Amino acid sequence: RAIPSDVKTSLAASSLITQTYVNGWGYLYNTGSYGSNYLLRAYVAYYGLGANLMEDALYASASSTQDLISINGSIYNYSLHFDADELPPVNAFWSLCAYNNNTGLFVENEIGRYSIGSRDSLLYNADGSLDLYMQTDSPGAGLESNWLPIPDEAGRFVMRFYWPKDEMLNREWHVPALCKTLKIFARSFGDEVGNDDIEKEAINVYPNPVSNILYVGGNSANLVSIFDTSGKLVFEQENINSITVN
Repeated sequence: RAIPSDVKTSLAASSLITQTYVNGWGYLYNTGSYGSNYLLRAYVAYYGLGANLMEDALYASASSTQDLISINGSIYNYSLHFDADELPPVNAFWSLCAYNNNTGLFVENEIGRYSIGSRDSLLYNADGSLDLYMQTDSPGAGLESNWLPIPDEAGRFVMRFYWPKDEMLNREWHVPALCKTLKIFARSFGDEVGNDDIEKEAINVYPNPVSNILYVGGNSANLVSIFDTSGKLVFEQENINSITVN
């Protein structure tokens, strides 16, 4: 039997269910041991079926970025950067998953990958730091080892940390803030196309998710117009060979 909508609202609004938010990520530090807090027990059972004691596993979730912009794979690409000395402190392993924020379910993707984490063959930077890419389209062949496909719609991220170390249990370490990059759409020869189709029009677009600089190159392109996803014209130039848009 479905849970009545008013009960769902009561669960989400209850003052007995307190999440700690840091860098846009929410943490529940008192899962698995509820005492007489039956609302918290019900909340965890409804949203997660169950949860471990925090000494066994900690969870962090985000349905929006630090600036309170909702996660949406149709509008933004996302990334996470961990410095070499700020990797998730666990004795076992950690993972990152992406869900449809309305259904709470995974969404099918072209590579069949629904989580990414420390048990995968990730590509680390030369200084030992780590970048993860969460977006609907591939970040490029050289970065696909660190790519988590996300829904082309409203989404939610969940990180799980198994056998967390003391710095997590003591609330000294937290997941860094998500970095978001607005997806770019280009129009060439009067036709508006997305990133996937740009090459067909002899135009290449390379957005840099770290610097937010957009590199655009074209062969015999007599007009390039760049719009953001709201339809606002942000750049236009005729007879280009290559340009850099900041």
